[in-house]
Amino acid sequence: MRKNLSLRRILLLVVMSVMLSASITLGAYSVLSPRIFAQAKLVELYPRAQYLAEQASQYFEKGDSQSMQLFGMDSRQWEATVYLVDADHRVLAHSNFDEASASHVIDIESFDSVVQEVLDGKELTYVSYLVKPAATASSPVDLLFIGLPVTIGDSVVGAVIMLKPLEEIISAMSTLSSTLRFSMMTVLFCMMPLVYWLSKRITLPIHEMRQAALRMAAGDFLAQANDQEKGEIGDLAHALNHLCRQLGNTIGELTHERNQAVAIINTLGEGILAVDAQGHPTQINPALQTMMMVAGKGTTSPLPPEIWDDYQIALKENRSIDRNFLFGELLIHATITPISDGRMGQVSAIGVFRDETQAHQLEQTRRDYVANVSHELRTPLTALRAMIEPLRDGLIHTEEKRRETYDIILRETMRLSRLVDDMLELSRLQRGRLALEKIRFPLEPVLHDTASIYAAKAADTGHILVLDVPSSTLPPVLGNPDRIEQVLAALLNNAFTYAPPGSRIVLQAEAREDHVRITVEDNGPGIRPEDLPHVFERFYKADKSHGGTGGTGLGLAIAREMLQKLGENITAENCGGGGARFSFTVHYE
Repeated sequence: MRKNLSLRRILLLVVMSVMLSASITLGAYSVLSPRIFAQAKLVELYPRAQYLAEQASQYFEKGDSQSMQLFGMDSRQWEATVYLVDADHRVLAHSNFDEASASHVIDIESFDSVVQEVLDGKELTYVSYLVKPAATASSPVDLLFIGLPVTIGDSVVGAVIMLKPLEEIISAMSTLSSTLRFSMMTVLFCMMPLVYWLSKRITLPIHEMRQAALRMAAGDFLAQANDQEKGEIGDLAHALNHLCRQLGNTIGELTHERNQAVAIINTLGEGILAVDAQGHPTQINPALQTMMMVAGKGTTSPLPPEIWDDYQIALKENRSIDRNFLFGELLIHATITPISDGRMGQVSAIGVFRDETQAHQLEQTRRDYVANVSHELRTPLTALRAMIEPLRDGLIHTEEKRRETYDIILRETMRLSRLVDDMLELSRLQRGRLALEKIRFPLEPVLHDTASIYAAKAADTGHILVLDVPSSTLPPVLGNPDRIEQVLAALLNNAFTYAPPGSRIVLQAEAREDHVRITVEDNGPGIRPEDLPHVFERFYKADKSHGGTGGTGLGLAIAREMLQKLGENITAENCGGGGARFSFTVHYE
């Protein structure tokens, strides 16, 4: 009950209402009842006073002594003190006083002025307060006063005065007052259990609804209030349960949508940064965190100050802002958009950060690729045109010169065909359309066959080709023998192209713990350090610093693509004493 404030308030209200009602009733009764009882007593005594006045009239008219005896009777007989006064204010007779009423005898002389009014012919009936008592009385008293004139014909010959102390009336009322107080207290105590039960019945459902509402506020949307009660409380509990169900469904949908939105934001490739109305970050996704780590090269790099300025501008001016900026080595495109709730103005802003570094590089690569392809196609086409036009115009007359021209045309046509074939093969590799089935095969025959083929070419070009394989048999490897042989051909062709005649070219195989490392090394001019990262790019030979025109510029790029598709890796480096070394792996498993 100490926690049930409503129950305490209802009980307190009922108790206070009963007590206030009792207090008002008793107060009104105490104030009004004496006068009411006095008026009722006046009405009761007035006929007796009239009777005595008639008897006194006979006394004054006929001298009837029996009439005087009536005035000498006990006061209890008349329930009042009776006086017979003549015209000269003399008391001719009065009722006898018993011991009980002796203390309330009133001195008639204190009513001289009133008696005079009665002797003047007026009938007086009123309640008099604090009248001076007789000499034997201890304190002033309140009393009832009835005064009737005694007349003979039209003359007033005396007066009958009847006095009744109010204390006797109040004393008679005390029992009734006590009974009234007892009745009210009995009603109060009898009502308390009923009031408590009814109050408990009213407040218990409210208390249950309060507990259910607190559980709802804590996130328990399965809480249910007792809606079995009839009337407004039952309707309120039913409405609260309906609200709980609807709120649970709404919160569930909002939570699902929020989780879905967060999952989408976290899986986006673009970086997302949301800020509040003051520009403080509220949400950042992993993509932007990755960009910040990459820009800081392992440590989180803060966004540039101009980005935070853009956020403030977007919030203040309510407009979107686009910006490209360098973030470390990354090229980032940022779009910052303000978000409004329609009532409070701009309450947040969200920025989308897109890494365009790779796209920029791909675009640059595409442009370079188109330029290189155009350059590579232009060379043989120009040569073909230079040879065909003289033939068409009949400028070549000798058979020897004509045969030489045909040889040039054939060589350039074959070069053009190799270029197209290499481009198509590289395209098929990058698009995954080239079959690269892996099988287990011995590596030594592939090395020996390739060395045998290029031994004849070395004899023609003046190079020295050396095959260096271990004396023990190499373990079988897992790969594609045709593609491994094609990679070896690309590396050897590159070595023959860039190493001057007389250079030593070594084809080496070395067994490692889980793979065989194959190396093609020459003692030529090597590769400039700044060009090493680019040797596997398409049309690398187009770099004028390397000279040589024997290849298409796609061999090393095709070799790298093939090895990557087979799950292997290839590296290029300069040798300590000069020359270049290309190495790739072929795993056992």
